[in-house]
Amino acid sequence: TGVYTVTGSLSLETLNGLIDVGINALSANADQPTSVHLHTENGYAPLASAAFSPLTRTFHSAIAASLALDATSPSASRGAFHVVAGTSNAVLTLTHTRLTPGARLTLDAQTSNSPAYVTLAPAYEGTFLVQTTNARPRLLRGKEGEPDPAGRGRTRELAIQLADGKTIEGEVRWVGGEDGREAGALGNVAVRSRNAVATLVL
Repeated sequence: TGVYTVTGSLSLETLNGLIDVGINALSANADQPTSVHLHTENGYAPLASAAFSPLTRTFHSAIAASLALDATSPSASRGAFHVVAGTSNAVLTLTHTRLTPGARLTLDAQTSNSPAYVTLAPAYEGTFLVQTTNARPRLLRGKEGEPDPAGRGRTRELAIQLADGKTIEGEVRWVGGEDGREAGALGNVAVRSRNAVATLVL
């Protein structure tokens, strides 16, 4: 539990412990991603006062993280971030409150026997995968008509490439303006849950 600022790498691991954190990750070099690793495991113990809902229970081994991902200088405006979060038998919730436009984010979020819920910042561009085993994946759109976070008047384009009972795959980009993006700068996000719902909010 706490608030962390990271410029290189941060790893938080626990056994039967809740990870409830706010993280400000700073990237100074797009060729060396700033990395965040969150891992906890084992069973859960809901608070007596918690509502009986998988998304509102408090678990001892849950992950609840808020992440702000910022480039630190004009020369690092594209930035790069690598986030891995995993737990078992507990809810995983990641909320990206901020991402520098043009920065590359790779994210792998996994849990089992409980829901996974990931919200991306509007600036995210790249591919996404939402996958479950015995429940339907969910892809939700954020605020309709979200303005271009880079202030260049672009519009957000979402393309679904695969959607079946267990998997949703696709890509999201900002289009319609001068991009200047270097090849390979798009991100990659994967949200997976075994035996429970996996949700991605774009």
